[in-house]
Amino acid sequence: MAIKEKPQWLSSTEAGAFIQRRREEIGLTQEQMVERTGIKNVTYLSSLENGRHHIGRSEYFGIVAEVLRLTEDEMLMLKPNLIRAPGGVNALKGYKHQGELADQLLLDDLPPGLEEAIRKYGEDYPPLRDPKIQQQLALARFYTGRGPQSASQWLAYYLSIASWIGT
Repeated sequence: MAIKEKPQWLSSTEAGAFIQRRREEIGLTQEQMVERTGIKNVTYLSSLENGRHHIGRSEYFGIVAEVLRLTEDEMLMLKPNLIRAPGGVNALKGYKHQGELADQLLLDDLPPGLEEAIRKYGEDYPPLRDPKIQQQLALARFYTGRGPQSASQWLAYYLSIASWIGT
């Protein structure tokens, strides 16, 4: 099986030029873009397009990606730590801000310890087999640095947060 490399991360300037070019290609003015995305004002959009702020770090990333109809690979160029959603880019539609977007993401490959925990403990703890729960659990490695490693650590982590993630 061939391993697909993630696209290269674009600098702030490159990312800004990219979103400006895409906005212009689809025929939107800055004012229209602000209106459709809820970006706070044209000045902020201009700062994104001029590379003063990186779109991949903006709270408006999700809605900008939707309005500009970015492909999954294009989104990964702008935000390399973005993780793929079940069903691809179409599954991301409707999320207005990066935080909401992050809640719906799924890693390309679950951490090995989490996969093992799902196999070992999935019968006793059925929510572990739910892709949305797996998404929430897998994000632990971003929020806690290294995150859980072994299957038992993943189970302990799941049990400690189960009430918070709706199980």
